Amino acid sequence: MPAPPRTTAWLLGHFALDVALYLVLTVLLTVVAVAVLLGAGERISAPDGTHSPLFIAAALLATALAGLALWPWRRPRGGPVGSPLPWRESLVMATFAGLFAQALPWVATQLGLPLDPSNAEPLMALLAQKPWLAVLLIVGLAPVAEELFFRGVLLRRFALAGRPSLGLWCTAGLFALAHELVADGPLLPRLATIALYLALGLVFGGVYLRTGRLAAAVAAHAVANAMALLLVTYSVA
Repeated sequence: MPAPPRTTAWLLGHFALDVALYLVLTVLLTVVAVAVLLGAGERISAPDGTHSPLFIAAALLATALAGLALWPWRRPRGGPVGSPLPWRESLVMATFAGLFAQALPWVATQLGLPLDPSNAEPLMALLAQKPWLAVLLIVGLAPVAEELFFRGVLLRRFALAGRPSLGLWCTAGLFALAHELVADGPLLPRLATIALYLALGLVFGGVYLRTGRLAAAVAAHAVANAMALLLVTYSVA
């Protein structure tokens, strides 16, 4: 017996529920991680004011674990999204999409848009003090966990219900806010950075919908993050 058609209200309701669960899990896991580190005698920031790499890593890990925990629980059941492309085409598309995504910040700066991501300083501190941990979290764990939740749970539900475009914009908007929710600082850099993350969410979501493969979205995300780390390392060096 075919499943009943899903209304927009039903889709948005489940979207809101998934987001609420994600936020609650992230906060709880972050509190636990910070409490463990404080109990072990770690300090949140160094005497010079820089962030402790362990606390940065704990926050990244908590966010990733929340996404990993929700995927098997909240993942919509059903067949594949669309008609999956062959693996070779999917991976080629993912690679080019990841490189294109990393070119977007350069395009923004050429257009005179002042980008100022709030997570740049703590991630730079983590990369400088714990480079292998930074690579593991940023290139390995984060793309897997974020794509499992944003695309594998949220966008998949919209796509299976026949509303991929609505899901693409909803998930890309949430992706942007999840990465840049800091309200302080000048307004224009904040808006430009949110717009950049929105574009990244559209790219990764577009890869998932076009290829029908969640692994392709993960690969595109990982390529983009790897290129970002390489560029940051090169610029610092």
